[in-house]
Amino acid sequence: MGLTPFPDSWSSTVRVVEGRYRLRVWVSARSSRNQVEGMHGEALKVRVTPPPEGGKANRAVEELLSTEVGGRARVVAGQKSRLKEVEFLL
Repeated sequence: MGLTPFPDSWSSTVRVVEGRYRLRVWVSARSSRNQVEGMHGEALKVRVTPPPEGGKANRAVEELLSTEVGGRARVVAGQKSRLKEVEFLL
């Protein structure tokens, strides 16, 4: 870990906005498992099993990243897009 609570490999996508950490995330829904896969351009690639219907995939992303980082993750932009902004409350 570097200066943030995030793995160093995520550092290119983590930024601070209004005193909170934000992360760009590229989501692949309907995957065979929930996992953080690595970088996808300038975003972190995340795979989740639920479909992108009714916010199910967004909730899965929030749960997965909350567990990975140890703080509350919340999708704050891109709710209906594969490219999302996730904010962390640590």
